[in-house]
Amino acid sequence: MIVAVQELPRMDLGFYPTPLTEARHLSSVLGGPRILIKREDLSRLAPDRNKHRKLEFSLAEAMNRELVRS
Repeated sequence: MIVAVQELPRMDLGFYPTPLTEARHLSSVLGGPRILIKREDLSRLAPDRNKHRKLEFSLAEAMNRELVRS
């Protein structure tokens, strides 16, 4: 399934890859292992990343259809 999704046309709308940030305070409060947080908020898109991911695929599909019609 992952391979099939990776082969779909996609138009990047953000700035990737987004960084990982270490949550040192959270790790120490929980007394647990090292915790890393993926900073999707730094992609320069609105907070609802899932809708933007779908838009990336939809825009690429629309562009491909337009190219085929031309």
